[in-house]
Amino acid sequence: MSNLSHGIKHWHWRTKGVEPWARTWFSDRVTGVEADGVEITELTDSEGTAELGMRKSKLITVYDLRLTMAWKATAKDGEVVTGTLVAPEVGHDMEEDEYIFEGSLTNGSGTEADSFLRTAKKALANKLRPIFQQFPKDMIAVHGKDLLDDSTPTDSGASTPVSSSTPASASASTATSSTTTAAVKSATAPAKPAPQNTATVRATGEFQCSADDLFDFLTNPQKIPMWSRNPAQMAPEVGAEVSLFGGNIRGKVEKVDRPKGFTMSWRAPTWPEDLYGQLEAQLNQGSNSTTLSLTLRGVPVGKEDETETNLHTFYIRGLQSIGLGLLSSSLASESISISSSSSAATTASRSASSPATRKSRRGPQKSSVVNRWSILNVGSVAASAGLIVALGAAFYYGPSGPGGKR
Repeated sequence: MSNLSHGIKHWHWRTKGVEPWARTWFSDRVTGVEADGVEITELTDSEGTAELGMRKSKLITVYDLRLTMAWKATAKDGEVVTGTLVAPEVGHDMEEDEYIFEGSLTNGSGTEADSFLRTAKKALANKLRPIFQQFPKDMIAVHGKDLLDDSTPTDSGASTPVSSSTPASASASTATSSTTTAAVKSATAPAKPAPQNTATVRATGEFQCSADDLFDFLTNPQKIPMWSRNPAQMAPEVGAEVSLFGGNIRGKVEKVDRPKGFTMSWRAPTWPEDLYGQLEAQLNQGSNSTTLSLTLRGVPVGKEDETETNLHTFYIRGLQSIGLGLLSSSLASESISISSSSSAATTASRSASSPATRKSRRGPQKSSVVNRWSILNVGSVAASAGLIVALGAAFYYGPSGPGGKR
């Protein structure tokens, strides 16, 4: 990778999770914040995800957190009033005035305690808003170098130089001793695999069905072969073994939240031995369709394009091929939309034939229908003309007509 240009090296999406660092960062900055006698004493809980991503040499913060803080105040009579202040959503796409705060009392009552609570929810919250806005900037400043740095850092992030005051003979002796020790260790202990640089790949598709039906197609071993064209081993249960696409993809189910999605370990045959990624499938149902978002973390660097193509081809296009999604524009008129799993089998059987075969079958049917209507229309016109001629002749040659008089 060192031979690639800066832009190409950092083209694909890479991420670094920073949840522990985020909790410490918020704890350090919100603790002690005070407004009108109400002070935050600690950050009691931090839930959600926080990661730094890099795409096309640009650093992007992605986080969605729920923060719970404890506060206290002292009443005029010396009573300590305590409560909580919750920011249910602290996200990467929020402006300073978009944060919402919820507060409650844990100790104390009366007018003065209620006043402290209002102060916490308004004045104290207003002091937290600019702190929250600073978070993504500090995330990039602290962790950005880890995604952009070409070298593999040590645990401390820096190498330890040899002191210039060390005698040359001592340095040589130390080096020899270290080499001998390392050789002994390598002979008695198995070698550890080298750290693998990984990336994150995403794929999205929109399907004309309910989230529950789409979830069933993704997890039911009886329905997976309809779109994967291969036998499958799968069950929507934590710990279930997974084998897809003829055994080329293997893993285990790690999390299930029907019908919102599931998470499983995921390994492709071209990946390094014993390296597993994590595939997260999220299903978001709208009014007329369901969006499937696939996020595959832990992809070996260099395999991003291959993996992204496979996700689109085998998952998104595979599901679309049985009528669950919007087909390409050239076949838009032939797409079949279903809203229940009961009709999927019929749809799949119709999709088993190639587009060219379906097209050739439908062509003659359309032509024969047009011909029958054309013949019927011509016959109707001819019959009408004959009737008019007959009526005219009857009138002309009838007893009272001009032709009937002699």
